Amino acid sequence: MTKKYILTREQKKKYAEAARIKYANRSEEEKKIDQERHREYAKKHRIELNDRQRERHKAKMSDPEYRNKRRAQKKSYKKNKKIKDPIYFIGDHIKESARNRNIEAPHKPKEYRDWYDKQKKICNFCGNTNETIKSYLSGVGEKITKVHNRLHVERLDSLKGYLIGNLALACYICNSHKSDIISSEDFKEIAEKYIKPKIKLFFQAKKNS
Repeated sequence: MTKKYILTREQKKKYAEAARIKYANRSEEEKKIDQERHREYAKKHRIELNDRQRERHKAKMSDPEYRNKRRAQKKSYKKNKKIKDPIYFIGDHIKESARNRNIEAPHKPKEYRDWYDKQKKICNFCGNTNETIKSYLSGVGEKITKVHNRLHVERLDSLKGYLIGNLALACYICNSHKSDIISSEDFKEIAEKYIKPKIKLFFQAKKNS
């Protein structure tokens, strides 16, 4: 029978420090071996590891102080993310808006974000970029807020939901003024005739002043 030795606190500390130094000084080959070993273990025990993670999270969330801290961190993260990447949560916003108004929105948030990424960043109605609209609104004295950070997503046919084929980008002005009772074709004509020339004249006057 193998005799078991009980390590003292100092011995445990010594062994832990030796292991830390050895781990920190691994060769590139040893690092690759360890990474592969970790990947294989995670792949083999994915369900078990996920269950453990959920249990740890559940236990921590039972602490009010930790829960409040996590909520504050999440709120801060979203706020900073919206500033750095205005379209990151666009899919979530569409889903939430559709849910509140009982409108169909069958696609996943990432699908909406990918669709937005691929679009030419001009208003479907007046043809202006978001920066042009922001400059105009600022020039006429309107306060610029986070709702002006990007072009909005507008449904071309208001009788249909947020289907990929039924979406178009709209600036803040056009999105605010287009009514569901006006078809997209009619409003585009209105925007071309009235909104676009007015914005163009504003910048011309500003340039000549």
